[in-house]
Amino acid sequence: MKPMFNLYKHALPKAAKLFAGSLVVACAFTSNTFAQTNSDAPWYQIEVIIVERLTAAAQTEVWPKDIVLAYPAKSRYLEFIAEEETTDEQMQNQLTAQEGTIAPSTVEADLAEKPFIPLATADQQLNSIAKRIARTNHLHLLFHQAWRQPLTGADQAPAIVVQAGKQFDDHYELEGSLKVSVSRYLHIDSNLWLTAFEANYGQPQGQWPELPEAPFNVANIVIEQPISNEYGDDNENLLGENVNQSAEPAPSEISSQQLDSLLFAEPTTDNLGGFNFNTGMKPVNEAPEPEKIKNFVVTQIVTLQQQRRMRSGELHYIDHPKLGLLVKVTPYDPSASSGAEETQ
Repeated sequence: MKPMFNLYKHALPKAAKLFAGSLVVACAFTSNTFAQTNSDAPWYQIEVIIVERLTAAAQTEVWPKDIVLAYPAKSRYLEFIAEEETTDEQMQNQLTAQEGTIAPSTVEADLAEKPFIPLATADQQLNSIAKRIARTNHLHLLFHQAWRQPLTGADQAPAIVVQAGKQFDDHYELEGSLKVSVSRYLHIDSNLWLTAFEANYGQPQGQWPELPEAPFNVANIVIEQPISNEYGDDNENLLGENVNQSAEPAPSEISSQQLDSLLFAEPTTDNLGGFNFNTGMKPVNEAPEPEKIKNFVVTQIVTLQQQRRMRSGELHYIDHPKLGLLVKVTPYDPSASSGAEETQ
C-alpha cells in the first residue's frame, strides 16, 4: 500500500468557497514572499519513514484521551506533479546522438531546483530499510517520502501535512505534520496522530477529541491558516533555540545495531516502556459542531508529538510503543544539479 498525501480531494467548506478567489490571491502572495525571504537558505534533502507497531502490547496499551490535535499555522502540502503522456516527438528530442541514450529532460532539471517535490524511488536513500520493514511481521509501513527544501529557523519553516494509510470518511489512519528547521542544529517536530476507526452503527462515540480538518490546499502553496491551539504555532521555544545554551547533549546517529534492537527485534515487554505521555496539553472541552452522519467512528487515537535535534547526514530514530519515525536530512545543492545539465 502506497503512502499518500491527499492533495486534491479536500473540498472547501461552503463559506470558504465565497472567498476562494481572494484566498488564491493572498496565498500566491504568501508563496512569493516565502520564496524571496528564503532565497539564500541552505537546501537539504529530507527523507522520512513512519511505521506502526503491530505487537500485542501496542494493541492493548491504554492511550490518554486528554490530547490536543491541530495543524500548525504554517502548513503546506508536498507538490505532486501530474504525469503526462510522452509523445513520439518528445521522446525523440530526449534521445542523444551518442548510442541512443536518453538525456535528462528539461522537466527533470527544473524539478531538481524546486522545493517540496516528492522524489523518485531511485533518489531515496532509505529504500533498503523500507524493504526490511515491509518484510517484518510486527511492523506496518505507513509512510515513506523524500523531498528537498530550503531550511530556515523554526519561526519561518512550514510544516508538511502528512496523510497516509487507509481513508475513512474525510480522514486517514495517519495524519498530522512534520516540520524540519535549522538553527545551531537541525530540528524535527513530529506532530502526528494515528487513528483507529470502526463502522458506525450508532454506538457511543467515546471521549476522543474531534479530528481536525486538514488545511486548505489551494494551488499547492503555503497556507497561512490562523489556528488558536494549545500545541502552539511553531513550537520554536520548546527546542531551546539559543545557540549559547548547551544543556541538551548533541544529537547522535543511530547505528544499524541499535536500529535492529529498537525496531526490528522481536518485541518483548522490556523494550516497550519508559515513555511519558504527559504532554502538558489541555483537553479540548468544546463540543464539536453538528455535522453530517459519518460512516466510521474513532475508537483510538495515538499521538507522536516530539521535538528532536539532529545532525545532517545521519540517520535518526524517534521511538514510541505504537509508532516509529526514521528521518535523515542531508545537504543538497540545487545549483550543482543545474550546472551539471549545462555541461552536458
